[in-house]
Amino acid sequence: PTDALLPLQVGMIDSFACTRGDWQGDQTESERTVEQLPVLEGLRKYALGDKREHVILAGRPGSGKSTALQQLRLALAAEGLVPVLVQLKGDRSVPEMIKGEFRRAKQKVSLEQIDDWLLADRLVLLLDGINEMPTDDLRRGLAEFREQNATVAMIFTTRDLAVGGDFGIKQRLEMKPLTELQMRKFVGQRLPVDGEKLLGQLGDRLREIAETPLLLKMLCDVFGETGQIPENKGELFRLFDQKYDKFKGLPPVSEDSRRFKSEILQQLAFVMMTGDSSKPTEFWLTIDKCVAEREIENFLVDRVSDYAAKAKTWLEDLLKYHLLQVASDANQIEFHHQLSQEYYAAERLLSLFCARHHDVTDEQRLQHLYLNFSKWTEVISIALSLTSNQEQATKIVESAMSIDLFLGARLIGSMQLAFQENLIENLCKKEIADWLKIHLLGCTRSTKSIKMLLHFLESDDLDIGVKSVEALRKINYSQIVPHLKVRMDRIEKFIEPDVESNIPGVKPGYKYKVLPSKADELDVELKKLIAELSPETVEPMIDELLSDLTISTPYLMEMSKVIEIVVAYAKRTEGEEGKLLLKLRKSNEINEINCLSSILSKLKNKEASSILVKKSNKSIVIQALGYFDDEISSATLVKLLSHSDSSIRDKACKVLIYIKKIKATPFLVKLLNNRDFYKRLNSAMVLAEFKEEVSCEVFIEGLKHKNSKVRTQSAKSLGNINSKETKFLLIEALKNPVYSVRRNAAISLANSGFKEALPELFDALRHHRDPNLVESEVVFDSEILGNVLIKGFNEKS
Repeated sequence: PTDALLPLQVGMIDSFACTRGDWQGDQTESERTVEQLPVLEGLRKYALGDKREHVILAGRPGSGKSTALQQLRLALAAEGLVPVLVQLKGDRSVPEMIKGEFRRAKQKVSLEQIDDWLLADRLVLLLDGINEMPTDDLRRGLAEFREQNATVAMIFTTRDLAVGGDFGIKQRLEMKPLTELQMRKFVGQRLPVDGEKLLGQLGDRLREIAETPLLLKMLCDVFGETGQIPENKGELFRLFDQKYDKFKGLPPVSEDSRRFKSEILQQLAFVMMTGDSSKPTEFWLTIDKCVAEREIENFLVDRVSDYAAKAKTWLEDLLKYHLLQVASDANQIEFHHQLSQEYYAAERLLSLFCARHHDVTDEQRLQHLYLNFSKWTEVISIALSLTSNQEQATKIVESAMSIDLFLGARLIGSMQLAFQENLIENLCKKEIADWLKIHLLGCTRSTKSIKMLLHFLESDDLDIGVKSVEALRKINYSQIVPHLKVRMDRIEKFIEPDVESNIPGVKPGYKYKVLPSKADELDVELKKLIAELSPETVEPMIDELLSDLTISTPYLMEMSKVIEIVVAYAKRTEGEEGKLLLKLRKSNEINEINCLSSILSKLKNKEASSILVKKSNKSIVIQALGYFDDEISSATLVKLLSHSDSSIRDKACKVLIYIKKIKATPFLVKLLNNRDFYKRLNSAMVLAEFKEEVSCEVFIEGLKHKNSKVRTQSAKSLGNINSKETKFLLIEALKNPVYSVRRNAAISLANSGFKEALPELFDALRHHRDPNLVESEVVFDSEILGNVLIKGFNEKS
């Protein structure tokens, strides 16, 4: 339901040069680039694309990870696939949990059947909540299961990659926080009458409280009922709890049940966070129903009469009408969301503070029982946000600082704002490096840290300035924009003195100034931060931002938020799209053309591609054409595959492969009949990426070509075509005297899992060596073949 109102986004961090940057040949394979796309599209692309890979989806609590898996499950089932959504918070092995999901769907299957389906890659596994796995043994079991089923499509979710581990999964997606524009749109739809009132009162607290869909929905519910704006996340949960009965329409429960419900939930949550005393690092996300009843009984002794019967009855009320539910195992119960469990546990912990219990008043016991364990960090954070006892809160934070500066910094930001200033001043007095102070100030996410960060921003050390901007980005406080603009103006003092120009083509004696790269980087970072803080503030800078966006392609990708603002501004400003088109028509600078094309494509402009194809210098428009999904751009890119300049042909080929412009297929097929072999090869390479078998004949010819690079590329491209004929051709290519041909053939065969190739692959591993290879290449050849055997075939084979 949330996604219907908010198309949630994910960011992909990839270690391979697979982005638009390498169209220009200006990136190496070691560079990391960021791609942002809708969450379901991202999951499909990386987990269910041409190469099925394991993907991990990380995100803050309530950011929409579980919702995304639910939506993906429905979509995949409608397509005839077999998606299985498994909640990892249980205490069973993964195969047993898969069996349980079939059982819940009234399908009787055995573990042997499930194993057969896994071997045949028939299931798509959606594994929700690595961080919620209760024991290290279960995590080790999951890691082993993943390794044994490397070719089965799997998507994992986790709250934090540092908690529970990432299992070595390379493909990582991260849920992006809601943008301010998304938040405003959501609030306007949820509260059509009072939405503007809410946004006006909320101001800069919007980012802290409402950047995940779950918290934003709760905020709208609370404000719609009470008209109150909570100070922090803890208060939001408290108000939500107080008004929950009204949200549910005053369900038919006894008055005593309603009176005790919050305390019972607090007791259960605290017991579940504590878990088994013999395993203090672990906690429970589910609890046996009988154990829950017993805990409620113990809590009600001496409080009510007939406590045993009421424990059972009131637990049923909570399961029907409150934030508890039956888990996947019918004998277990759980909170609807882990955040709810942490909130109620925080309220229980707060009651221990108020009662001055020795577990929390004794510093050593406080550290030993709570501060030392990451499972309590969020609970303590919420408790601190709710306490009005400054002395007590300060003591807890100082105790945390003595254990871990980063933990202490985070907890400072959780306290009530009035309590934070002295602790932040003490943090800045510590004898630690300035860069570490800046990082810790950012970790507080406190507006009280801004004064010190602005001081560091003025440093003559530009590295310190850049780190200050990174820290300020975490705080997200729009009132600092004037200070940032002042700093941008002062960057000019870092410009080097005038020097004589000796640049070819520049008039002799002409004076110019050079901006050092670090000052340039600081200027860029400041503009990015301003763009993130306030779209309204940025709009007067639109022309300047557009100019900056044309610095370089990698910079364009980093400035996605600025582009979003430019696009939003153009949509609601009459004539702005026309100005962008005019700039595109006049421009002959490649980066400016790419930037403008990116923006105009997002505006779904239909004229831009026609302007691009009319430009005489085709090398500067190839990348820009890739942004548009229309017949003109497709036909033009294919036509450029026949260009007389080989560099233009190669760039067009790369663009078509990267964007997978399927609309170009008819034009590409026609090119297969061209007399020029290299033009046919370029066309065939693109079609092979589209899984079109019509290109097969070109690669058969290519394997016999006199040019070793052509043979190498043909062996690589044949791996994209799934037919027995191509597999046997690749087996023959294993005996090719050229090392790179053998290597690509081996990789293609292993990725296809063609078992008939196993004897030849083993033979290649043992015998086929190019005498011209240096020793390191011989070892590499052996490693490649050995690794692809392991990757492409199951252990038994």
